[in-house]
Amino acid sequence: MSTVIGKSVTEKLGSIIFNLEGFALFNFFILMFFSFFSTDLPFRQRNAEALEAESTSIVNQLVYGYVLLSSILVIIQNPRDTFSFIQKEKYLAFFIFLCLLSAIWSDYSFLSIKRSSQLAGSFLTIINVIIIASYRNIIRVLKIISILYLAITYFSGILIPEAIDDTFGTWRGIELQKNGLGQAGVLLFNLSLFFHTNVTSRLSRLINYSISILAAGAVILSGSSTNTLGLILVIGILTLFYSDKIFAVLGLGRTVSFVIVFFMTLSGLLTYFLSSDLMAIVPGLFGKDTSLTGRDAIWLFLGSEIEKQPWFGYGYGTYWILGTGLIDTFLYNVGWKVNTAHNGYVEIILQLGFIGIIAFLILIIVYVYRIRKIKDEAAFITLITMLVINFTESLIFQYRGPTTFVFMFVYLIVSYTLLYPKIEIEKIK
Repeated sequence: MSTVIGKSVTEKLGSIIFNLEGFALFNFFILMFFSFFSTDLPFRQRNAEALEAESTSIVNQLVYGYVLLSSILVIIQNPRDTFSFIQKEKYLAFFIFLCLLSAIWSDYSFLSIKRSSQLAGSFLTIINVIIIASYRNIIRVLKIISILYLAITYFSGILIPEAIDDTFGTWRGIELQKNGLGQAGVLLFNLSLFFHTNVTSRLSRLINYSISILAAGAVILSGSSTNTLGLILVIGILTLFYSDKIFAVLGLGRTVSFVIVFFMTLSGLLTYFLSSDLMAIVPGLFGKDTSLTGRDAIWLFLGSEIEKQPWFGYGYGTYWILGTGLIDTFLYNVGWKVNTAHNGYVEIILQLGFIGIIAFLILIIVYVYRIRKIKDEAAFITLITMLVINFTESLIFQYRGPTTFVFMFVYLIVSYTLLYPKIEIEKIK
């Protein structure tokens, strides 16, 4: 009798420990948590311009090492479905393969392979959870992290002096500076759009709207002009979609939004070409000057750098290496210390060359096509927001960070929904 009971307990314990969906969800939770919270201690006063030698964070290596190894363990349990999806999805997989391959021509091959492996680990972890877990459980994880991040942000902003940006006097929360909080707020607002679909409970609606409002509030309190512009863009597109539904009763839904977009575009073009004085005022409305706070000087210098290695770039994650004299070079040529291109597209060319940017553009075209096929408004808004913000910030395809996480998650959700429509419906049910 005792043997039978012991065997039963062992089997139940084993089913809990080796529950594939639970394991995939836990890995996804870890990835999202550290993507938004990072592996650094919060509220530390750090000099972002300090000339420090390139160092290795033990916590960072442990977290992303775990993410990669655990994702491989899940794949071993479910290789057929995983490789089938990667083969069908292919475009993002190819881009990440190109990042890994770039270690061959990078001057810092070991560092490049380490950073591209972190990117690959995130990619595989998201694929695993999408294939194995139910959509409802995935949304629960997204909500938990969103609520946790926003709760800590508001608590620290109200009660902890170190959560205020010393330079600007605005909130920075647990981030290094205000732009980090602004970016996180915009991303959480975009993610919250996925929470509002197929919701029947009043409590769920209240929670979902609270997340959206608090995320928007975090952007405003950060004082980040770029991300405030991104938030305005999101709300504007939402208004267009909402007007579609209102006028759909009259059969004018898409017509109204088309007319609005047409006249907005026409007004912008006429203003740009006929009123240069007025256009010079626009950046100032968002705290920028006509040089976009000196970004034009950065891009001009990086143009000459790209010309030296135009086709394949300098290798993924290995152009901005602190302690190599590069920061001094920028200080001499541009006038201040720089460690990012402040443009996601220039960053891709810099690291992966024109081959990389072509692969990225193909990926975006496929992304838009798949969104259009499944008619996912939240995914479309999220994509547009990230593409616009990346004109002044280098966010997409960092080896770690919230923007990379959200970009890959939404792309892979869209791809899975289109490529496996029947399976996706069954999972949601």
